[in-house]
Amino acid sequence: MVWEPSNPIVTKCFNNYIYGGDHPFCSNNIVMDVSEFSNYVPSIYNQTFFLEVFDSQLYQTNGTLMYFAVGNWSAVGTPCQTVNNQNMFFNVTYNPYFNSTITLFPAGDSVPIFAPNYFQVPYYLNGQLHVAQAQNGTLTLIADGGTNITIFGVSSNSNSTEQWVLNSQNASVTIPVGSSVTFYYYEILNQQVAYAVSGGGSPIVPTLTYFTAPSTSSSQLNQTAKVSSLFNITQQTFMVLRGTNASVSNNIFGVSQDQWATPISSWNISQVSQIPGLIIYFHQFQVTANYTSSDGSVPSSLPCLSGTRFGLNFQLHLSLLNQTTWSDANTQWSISSIITAPSGTEQWNCMSSTSGNVTQTILINPSYIHQYFLTVISPFGESSGQGWYKSGSVAYASLNSNYSSGTGVQSSFISWSIGGTNYLQSNAINMNSVTTVNANWNTQYYLTVNSPYGSPSGSGWFNAGTLANFNVTDLVSGGSGIQYEFASWTGGGLDSYSGTSVNGNCIMNNPVTESASWNTQFYLTIISSYGSPSGGGWYNAGATATFSVTTPFSDGAGTQYVLDSWIGSGSGSYEGSFPSYSIPINNPITEEANWATQYQLTFVVTPSGCGSTTPTGTLWENSNPFSLSATPNSSYVFPVECQQRFNHFC
Repeated sequence: MVWEPSNPIVTKCFNNYIYGGDHPFCSNNIVMDVSEFSNYVPSIYNQTFFLEVFDSQLYQTNGTLMYFAVGNWSAVGTPCQTVNNQNMFFNVTYNPYFNSTITLFPAGDSVPIFAPNYFQVPYYLNGQLHVAQAQNGTLTLIADGGTNITIFGVSSNSNSTEQWVLNSQNASVTIPVGSSVTFYYYEILNQQVAYAVSGGGSPIVPTLTYFTAPSTSSSQLNQTAKVSSLFNITQQTFMVLRGTNASVSNNIFGVSQDQWATPISSWNISQVSQIPGLIIYFHQFQVTANYTSSDGSVPSSLPCLSGTRFGLNFQLHLSLLNQTTWSDANTQWSISSIITAPSGTEQWNCMSSTSGNVTQTILINPSYIHQYFLTVISPFGESSGQGWYKSGSVAYASLNSNYSSGTGVQSSFISWSIGGTNYLQSNAINMNSVTTVNANWNTQYYLTVNSPYGSPSGSGWFNAGTLANFNVTDLVSGGSGIQYEFASWTGGGLDSYSGTSVNGNCIMNNPVTESASWNTQFYLTIISSYGSPSGGGWYNAGATATFSVTTPFSDGAGTQYVLDSWIGSGSGSYEGSFPSYSIPINNPITEEANWATQYQLTFVVTPSGCGSTTPTGTLWENSNPFSLSATPNSSYVFPVECQQRFNHFC
């Protein structure tokens, strides 16, 4: 017990030393550490400790304290024999110890500190200096009373680009022994920052606004804002709190509707060198743009203004109303020159300047002409008039030839689908929309009628599918004794005609040739005064002709005519005395019959039976002399005058 037995401040019992407990009495020493009472001792001098052996069953003091010592410290007069109910005095050197609890947590988005990084925590124990290493969580220390514990605000292994601190001053924090405190530590990241100007000019100096750890160590999650002017080109180092936003001045306006701006003016700090080492401020001029259309129409896609902003290409789709943007100084701008609809047959053509340089504040106001495309379609000939026309204007289509032909094929212009039958120019076409005009043609095929004779007719051009007629004169004179007789048609081409009709026809579905074949004929002339001549007439060349007469031919009055011979003229003619003969006809031939005149002679013996004549009976003789004789029968003689006559007959 500490203080008086009747009114102790604190009591400690050793119950586990009796009844055969963990430390059975009395083979083991009872050890009492008086430092356990340090917090209950009113002062460090003349303190009373009352020790007794107390029997809890008898509820009385019972036993003798033989000797004791205090810790490992030597005390004057100890150990010593004790006497019941007598006070004992001795001097004890006592140094009290205290427990201190330090809890560290990362603040906000700070990354927890990890090995080999740590905070240094120096403290004293038993008068000697110790240094603990603290990271995350709770650190418990036993330190000498009356001393202080120091926590250094920068981890011992931090490098120049990343630090964990308790405050922005990087100062240490001192707490008295026995304290129980919680601190948040802050991770700050190195940022190398400077600025430069692109495009000329001198803006006012930009500033950097950023956050760092609190100016004093605190258990609160707070932060300190700072604003610093930037240097041109020369880099400065800033330690910025992780998880916070840093920003720089943007849109530094000039006096001539110009500005200096940087494309990214704020950053969430999540790593070292998050802010660009060199922040570029672009000198920019204000650009105002709109567009107009010739007929008030809206293009299929809006005109586009292209330029440079922050060193990169940008595009702005224009409208009929003014729009304002910023463009880098001394860069080029351009706009869409032609806007073509998806159909490809409608467009808006810019008639004003489509590019320029940004050297000052400018107004861009392109004017577009709305145009429609006229398509002129013709499968033949060379057409003209196709192209772009302003909305509401008038156009014409034309051809520079009436037809286009191949071998036996041609196409004949009929009309324009938009109106007009003159192939040189269509009717007026009002270009109020996309328009297509077609040239209409008939396909024609040529009928060729070939014939060396007979005045052939029917040759010419015919529309596809029509009926074409053709003919020749069937007989044609070729001169004296010669003529040509139509034989047949020989057709060439689909649906052509082949046959012997002098008047032919065919369906014209392709080029057709009709050729007439002829027979060459020669005339055989038979001339004869008598004998019913036959065989004369026209014969095909090479044919065989048979001609004849009837011989002898009698006129019924004692005179008759006998074929003497044929006299022929012309190559291959016949000369002879056959009354009938056949010859080949290869040219005109004349056959003339020569006749001999014969007279009828009748020989009569008078009186009958008185003699005979030679010849005798009746015969035909011509005027040529011939002999005859008479022979009398016996008993008959010719008169003298008859003898003389017979001898001179001719």
